[in-house]
Amino acid sequence: MNCFLLDASALCKWFLPEPGSGLVDRLLTAVDRSRTVALKLNVGEVMSAIVRRHNRGLLSPLSYAAALASVAEDLVRDPSFRLMLATGLQIEQSWHFIEEHSINATDALLLRCTLDLAAAHRADGDDLVLVAADQRLLAAAQAEGLQTFDPEEDDQATLDTLL
Repeated sequence: MNCFLLDASALCKWFLPEPGSGLVDRLLTAVDRSRTVALKLNVGEVMSAIVRRHNRGLLSPLSYAAALASVAEDLVRDPSFRLMLATGLQIEQSWHFIEEHSINATDALLLRCTLDLAAAHRADGDDLVLVAADQRLLAAAQAEGLQTFDPEEDDQATLDTLL
């Protein structure tokens, strides 16, 4: 059985209408939330994206408040959606990915954490799929042997095979 780790680019699609939102919604409707995980750090990235859209005038005050409330309700306070904290060791072990894959520090940390979590899932006979729309991160994850799903580029049939 696959579990799904969503990066900030995928999580944003849950809270803001954008390309790929429908597939992220389908994923989060189809799987038990206990099979989903994100880095706690990514919650702040999602909030930042919402604030930036509001500041550019792309979200009404009502939509802005609703999006932030949904983040709090659906990510932060929902105990079934797992939020993962990175360890100091994972932070240090992620640094080489920055140069190796030409990715930023947050993506390098996410990659390290995803690899560690995938190894644990594989030891239990399951697997982990990284859900993201960041092309550099996806390429790095694939180079490291991870399964990936891009809600902007992949389709419903691909998602169905992963579910």
